[in-house]
Amino acid sequence: MPSSWVPPIQLYTLQYLRYLFGHSRYLRDVMAQLVRWAEDGRLRPPAVRAFPLAAAGEAQRTLESGATVGKLVLVPEVRA
Repeated sequence: MPSSWVPPIQLYTLQYLRYLFGHSRYLRDVMAQLVRWAEDGRLRPPAVRAFPLAAAGEAQRTLESGATVGKLVLVPEVRA
């Protein structure tokens, strides 16, 4: 793979960001609205569901099922 290769999702993100930076007034207004919603409690982060690392297979099946909304986190065991 050449060193200049960029995954397609990153290309899309870069193109979208370039669009937004070209419309700074719109970006500023949208960000101000998002901040107001966060301060009012109307904007909440998605739920995070944690799985022990030993249950990675179950976590993968949950993702593939489409039954989850938000993020899944694998938590390694802590050994003393």
